[in-house]
This record gives sequence, C-alpha cells and structure tokens, in this order.
Amino acid sequence: RMNQEVALANQEVRRVLERVRALPFKKVTEVYPDGQEIVIPSLPEGVITTSYEDPAADPLMLQVVVTWNSPDLGSISRTFATVMTE
Repeated sequence: RMNQEVALANQEVRRVLERVRALPFKKVTEVYPDGQEIVIPSLPEGVITTSYEDPAADPLMLQVVVTWNSPDLGSISRTFATVMTE
C-alpha cells in the first residue's frame, strides 16, 4: 500500500512540475503562486504546496511539497525542487 501511495504522490508532483515547465517563465508565479495548495483526491488528505525562495528572482527556485495522511504510517511528506531561468 505504501508503494502505491508514493507512486501516486510522485505522479501528481510530476504533473505539476511538467505544467510549470510548460509555462512562460514570467507566468509561473501567477499560475502557481507562493503557498498555493493543490488537492490530490487520490490520496487521503493529499495536498501539493508550491513555494519559492524568492518569487521575483531569476533563477526561480521552486519547491513542491506533497503531503498526505497514510492509513498505515500517518502523515507523510515529500519535497521536490526545481530551478528555472528566463
């Protein structure tokens, strides 16, 4: 079960990161503002949160945190990061 939850979490984060990468650089923080929460219906209490070290910076350092409440292990969190530049 844990492997399935992690696979679902990774898949959802991958989708968000692919969408971010497809945006023009100047639109990233508009479409995905700092602190935005994206609900993941396929995971219990699943949420992806976006954050930036500095939303006005170039390069832009984006952190994506996925959290969910695993029935077997309790609260789980995984952090991913990417750097983009204009």
